[in-house]
Amino acid sequence: MFWENGKLSTGGKIAIGVSCLLVFCVILLLVYIYIRRRNNDYDFALPHELTSLAAKRNRYQRQKSLMVLEMESQHAKGLPSHFTTQ
Repeated sequence: MFWENGKLSTGGKIAIGVSCLLVFCVILLLVYIYIRRRNNDYDFALPHELTSLAAKRNRYQRQKSLMVLEMESQHAKGLPSHFTTQ
C-alpha cells in the first residue's frame, strides 16, 4: 500500500510524518500536564498541628531552662534548692 517500486511512496512518507507529529504532540501535552500538576498539587509544608506542637514544645523548653537558671542562681545565693535536674 505504501510501497511503490521497492521504495516508500509519498503517501507512506506523509503517514509516517503525521504519526510522528501526533506522537510528539501527545508527549508534549503529557509533559505540560505533568509540570502543571506537579507545581499545584503537592504542598510539602508541615501541617498546622505539627507546627503548633513544635511551638508549644519550644515554649515549654524555654520556660524549663529559665526555671533551672533561676533555681541555680538561688542555690548560688545560699537558698535551698528543691528542684533537681535530670
